Amino acid sequence: MHKIRRRTEPESVLATVLFTDLVGSTVKAAELGDARLSRLLEQHNTRIRSQLSHFRGYELDTAGDGFFARFDGPARAIRCACAIRDALSDLDLEVRTGLHTGNAKWWMARWQE
Repeated sequence: MHKIRRRTEPESVLATVLFTDLVGSTVKAAELGDARLSRLLEQHNTRIRSQLSHFRGYELDTAGDGFFARFDGPARAIRCACAIRDALSDLDLEVRTGLHTGNAKWWMARWQE
């Protein structure tokens, strides 16, 4: 018998999402030049990913100098946002973070014979 994958109705789950964005990145890019900015963004990305891992966040996407991640609740997301801010301070980078907690639709696929 072949297994058939059937799509079911979405389940609603409580989730917290985190958004980050560097303040003044366009000006900083003009000041530093492409090569230095690229090295700085590598450090930025490494440090953010380290904090996401530490606080059990899941990276959903990146766009330029911004991250989009999800958490299973607001407490870890808040602590992660504060840790990201602190982790970037010695790089002379100011980051904006935004959080939202609410119900999200989660599509489940089930295997049936």
